[in-house]
Amino acid sequence: MSKEIEQIIKDQIGNWVVNHTQVCFISDDTLEIATSEKDSLGETIYCFIQKSNDVYRIGDDSRTLFKIDPSASDEELYAMTEEVAKAAGFDFDYNTGEIWKEVSRANVIATIMKLTQLVVAVSYLG
Repeated sequence: MSKEIEQIIKDQIGNWVVNHTQVCFISDDTLEIATSEKDSLGETIYCFIQKSNDVYRIGDDSRTLFKIDPSASDEELYAMTEEVAKAAGFDFDYNTGEIWKEVSRANVIATIMKLTQLVVAVSYLG
C-alpha cells in the first residue's frame, strides 16, 4: 500500500474517534469524556480530567467497579483491579474503587486512551 492510502486510513480513524467522542465541561477545572469505546456490558466508557496547576488527573471516577460490583463487596475483584491498574501504570484507590493517573498536558490523550483500554479489561473481570 502507498503512503497516501496509509494517511487516508489514519485520517479516517482519527475522524471516526472525534465524531464518536463527547466532551462535557463539568466545571472550570473538570471535563467528562464519553469515549468511543464500550465496556463488557456494552456501556460507554467515561474518563474524567481534572486540572490542578500543570497536572492533569485522569480517572474513571470509580464508575468501572461500581457498574460491576455496586455493593463494593467483591474483595477479589478489587484486588485484581488494583493489580491490573498498577501493572498498566495507573494508581488505584481501594477505598473508592477509582482508577486514575496524574500526568502532564503532553500525556493527557495517551493516558485517556490507555485508561479506556484498562477499563475495558477490568470490565471483563467482573
